[in-house]
Amino acid sequence: MSDSVAAGLRQHGRQAMQHALLKVARKLLATEGLGKLSTRRIAQQAGTSTTAIYSLFGGKDGLMEALYLDGFDRLEAALQAFPEDDADHPVQRIVTLNRQYRVFALEYPQDYAVMFERGIPDFQPSSVARLRAWQSLRPLIQRIQEAQRSGFLLHQSPEALAMTLWVASHGIVSLELAGYFPERLEAQAMHDRMLRDLLDPDRTLGTLP
Repeated sequence: MSDSVAAGLRQHGRQAMQHALLKVARKLLATEGLGKLSTRRIAQQAGTSTTAIYSLFGGKDGLMEALYLDGFDRLEAALQAFPEDDADHPVQRIVTLNRQYRVFALEYPQDYAVMFERGIPDFQPSSVARLRAWQSLRPLIQRIQEAQRSGFLLHQSPEALAMTLWVASHGIVSLELAGYFPERLEAQAMHDRMLRDLLDPDRTLGTLP
């Protein structure tokens, strides 16, 4: 076996173990909450030792950052995978896509806490991780650009508008997760209405159906 093949196999093994540890961490996060998310508990459930976590991630902070990044990878994948009707109004597509942010938060509230609410004591994402968080909005930026090319949105900065919509969605979703909207349909209606207000005729050159 050549050195390059052996190195490739070792790298594959490292990646497999990293994936396994992240999978266990996500499962513990979903079933037992942030309070049980210790390196010892994760290693135990993965059938390995804490040494593996320090070797692969550099310690708990590295593992938490990997978990943080994994959340944004899955958020972007959820936005990209969301089906849409080509017949939809271009601005309505933005509203529909942005609903998936809310759906993700409600389906994975513990992940959302790691990503946005500093749910892990003393954990601070790196600047690189923060940039990745912003990049997860690329599908939304693409929808905004499509609406602009179709003439239904003014040609302002798509990144700035995406940030505005993100802030709006994040605010109402955080309130909903905190229990301020006992009826989910009420929260969804308010969420959509808020986005429509941000994409009102003063900002658009067409009208929503």
